[in-house]
Amino acid sequence: MLRLALLFSLCFLAVRVQPVTAAAPNVIIVQGDLLAAPIVLDDWDENLDLMLALGEPQPEAPPNLDGKRKLDVSLFWAVGDYLADGVEPLELLGTEFTYPENHETATLYLGTGSEQPILDYHGYRVVDGPAEDILAAHGVPLVAPEEPGDSAVVYGAIASGVVVAAGAAALYARRRGVLTGT
Repeated sequence: MLRLALLFSLCFLAVRVQPVTAAAPNVIIVQGDLLAAPIVLDDWDENLDLMLALGEPQPEAPPNLDGKRKLDVSLFWAVGDYLADGVEPLELLGTEFTYPENHETATLYLGTGSEQPILDYHGYRVVDGPAEDILAAHGVPLVAPEEPGDSAVVYGAIASGVVVAAGAAALYARRRGVLTGT
């Protein structure tokens, strides 16, 4: 009877216990037109830290997401066997290696000077603190670059123009002998 109870308990545990690897994706790939090449995060422990740092999603979209610069995020779950067999993480983007249940997509909306980046993944999650640190350590841009017409670009062009004009005035003055005293 004791053997039967032990066998039943072991069978129950074998059916009920889920692998811990389901807590985080094996591979996260960030890609988009702002990047020269896709960025791969393939350290499961770090991906777990990232997922935990993202916190709970908000069901409603924050205001002003329309028109924001964004990156595409692919999350690959339970693909450790493929990686162990020598499949490179970027090869996971092809359907040859994954099933739909292993692959999810998300959108990373880049922040601005005053707004945090937002990850749209089963709701809207603010990317800050440790999540921001992990992504930044891999070179994932979290703030949208300035676009032509933005104030920093305009002021930069004005400053460049002032420097060029001052240089031209100094050259003219030197040639006329004003600066050399001749």
